[in-house]
Amino acid sequence: MALPKTAATLADYLSYRPPPALRPDPESLLALASSQLILPTLFPRLSALNLLPSLPAPLTDFLSAVTELNRARNQSILSDAHSAVLILNRAGIQPVALKGLAYLLAAIFPDPAERFLLDLDF
Repeated sequence: MALPKTAATLADYLSYRPPPALRPDPESLLALASSQLILPTLFPRLSALNLLPSLPAPLTDFLSAVTELNRARNQSILSDAHSAVLILNRAGIQPVALKGLAYLLAAIFPDPAERFLLDLDF
């Protein structure tokens, strides 16, 4: 399937819009989501759209595992952020969370596992 159509479908899923009549093949969708670092977001969004039952079980298992692994990773990163803040505070520095960390701390995403973090930004 063409990249623009795959990207448009991915945007629909991420925006909680009903899926289009023609869906891209799963491989194209996964490749694009992975390349944009939003693969962990697919499972919760497809679940909210009630599309998981229509997908092959190995695909839903994979997406679920990616989301759960990202959830555990984000919990570890948040714990590290808390430790870093304590150390900075002891030195008289009050950091300001930026980018993905700020989104997680402000609960912008319905599920913290939806946001992929590469690092901590203060």
